[in-house]
Amino acid sequence: MNHSRFFIVIVMVLLIGFAVSTVDAKTIEITPNHSAGEINKFFNNNGKIENKTLSKGDIVIFNKGNYNDLNIKIKKKITIKSKGKVQILGSHSSDYGISIYADSVKIQGLIIKSYRDGIYIEGNKNQIINNEIAYNRANGVYIKKGSENIIKSNQIHKNKLYGVLIRGSSNTISKNKIRNCNDGVTLQKGIKNKITSNTLSSNKWNGVLIEKWSKSNTITKNTITKNNAGIFIYYESKNTVSKNKFSKNKKFNKGLFTYGE
Repeated sequence: MNHSRFFIVIVMVLLIGFAVSTVDAKTIEITPNHSAGEINKFFNNNGKIENKTLSKGDIVIFNKGNYNDLNIKIKKKITIKSKGKVQILGSHSSDYGISIYADSVKIQGLIIKSYRDGIYIEGNKNQIINNEIAYNRANGVYIKKGSENIIKSNQIHKNKLYGVLIRGSSNTISKNKIRNCNDGVTLQKGIKNKITSNTLSSNKWNGVLIEKWSKSNTITKNTITKNNAGIFIYYESKNTVSKNKFSKNKKFNKGLFTYGE
């Protein structure tokens, strides 16, 4: 009997906790009528939009329009979505379009252009899905540290250094179209990352660059075409490369070159 009562109490506590968290989560809409100062303060310094502050679990919707000079810093689990065509546009002095210092953040459906890095990540289990990230001075997406992040189904192009730069572990880069960058995907001390089912084309140097001390990564089922080299592995051979399709890369007929083995 005591065991039954204990079980019932536990279930009730869990249900109450779920109900409270569901009630607390809210949807907040941002429009081009809100100034850059208002929006930045809302994300960065607990400011208010329409008398609402940002809380863990909230959904933020950007409405159709151009948003200039934003510097969005995310420090809690939230979701950002778009309604219509939303462009987040930086300037020559802008660092990051969106910087994430939290776990389980989701960014979906934005166009991010003209920053140093379009999206910068220090966190785990974040999802960057179905965005266009282009014309940034350094990187499209930069995972400085973190694991189990997902970069999926994005258009990443014309970033001056790397389409995606990874220094973390166990991240997944899949189904993206990455083109016209210096290198498409670059791993720097990256471990156990998975690069799969991407189209990597017309990058100045490499479709995929795996630098020294990057190991146990899997590069599979990608279409890699019209780069200088398809996959360049520098000094580290403990990576799995399989089932990729290479065509029209300028150097190394098989598409794969390993230096320093």
